[in-house]
Amino acid sequence: MGSFQVPALKALDRTVGWTVYRSLVSTYKRERGGAGSTPPPPPQDVRRVLVIRPGGIGDAVLFYPMLRALREAWREVKIEVLAERRNEGLFRANDLVDRVISYDSGLGGRLLGALHGSYDVVIDTEQYHYLSAVIAYLTKAPVRCGFDTRGRGGLFTHRVHYDDQTYEVLSFLDLARTMTGSSHSFDPEAPFFPVRQDLLERASERYGIARGRGTVVIQPGASIVQRRWEAEKFRAVAAWVVSRGWRTILVGGSSEREPAHRIAKGLSSDRIVDLCGKLPLAETAAVVALSDLYVGSDTGVMHIAYGVGTPTVHLFGPGVLEKWAPRGSRYQAISKKLPCSPCIRYNYVPPCPYDTECMKMITVDEVIDAVSRVVDHPFLQAVVR
Repeated sequence: MGSFQVPALKALDRTVGWTVYRSLVSTYKRERGGAGSTPPPPPQDVRRVLVIRPGGIGDAVLFYPMLRALREAWREVKIEVLAERRNEGLFRANDLVDRVISYDSGLGGRLLGALHGSYDVVIDTEQYHYLSAVIAYLTKAPVRCGFDTRGRGGLFTHRVHYDDQTYEVLSFLDLARTMTGSSHSFDPEAPFFPVRQDLLERASERYGIARGRGTVVIQPGASIVQRRWEAEKFRAVAAWVVSRGWRTILVGGSSEREPAHRIAKGLSSDRIVDLCGKLPLAETAAVVALSDLYVGSDTGVMHIAYGVGTPTVHLFGPGVLEKWAPRGSRYQAISKKLPCSPCIRYNYVPPCPYDTECMKMITVDEVIDAVSRVVDHPFLQAVVR
């Protein structure tokens, strides 16, 4: 069977997922025979774990503190991740996961293999949709843990409350706490997404970047139209950065090649590098990790920047700041906080009747002012070449 596109999978969840889920919940209730509602204790003698992580790049980065918490509690346990093919590179950027299974690549073979994986524990980290809960149930793992959002916890042995206003890292850590029986702290100032040394060395050699050399990464797009800032405004920011003697590196997918071309056109070729559509995700993470600042909107690469400890200037429109914006002193959010924003509900951004004013009202001067607080820092000014 060929690869499924992500929108097709989401449509499948909307049309089929809820129906299948309800049917299986009825079967599961009969099997349990009216078992009590007392929360069960954490599992014992865990040897093999499957963590299900659907969704985009941002989610795949922000649940890394949870993965680390599991690894610290279960040092000898084999941890496998079932995720989208586009995120495989993130899990290969470090050695925290033993195996990655992409459910939308060769769907029949790989997914069926996961369903017959003989897991002791399955942790479903999906927040809103139902098919991942169905997959967790079909593995027949004796312990299944997941968020009880929108009534989707009926197939789990361990249900975890989900709050749409809580920072996502903390929500994921609730899953780890439920499984390990231990609380796990999170330091918003500390990097939490490791990148392999060989990837860092390769990126440094190819693109001549390293912390303290004066490099700003800009991502000019976003997967959701309502989160995008105009390319002309990004170009003005890039021109200002170049005028200060810093380099600008443009990153993103193939869909961002056109705005990246408009941003780079006419600027000094030795001061701006366009890598949009040219890097695997793991190499993008390495480039961001070696840079001094990330500038962009609410995107997956923003979360990578936060995870590797690179300061960010991030632009928020329809997204929930409390839920998704990086925390800590090195991360600056720009948001107009209009009455209609945030408008995202259950990971769905509706069509905007106001022509995305929440993004268009963000000015170039506001972004440059935020960038200058990093660019003009005395330490960095002393080392920029």
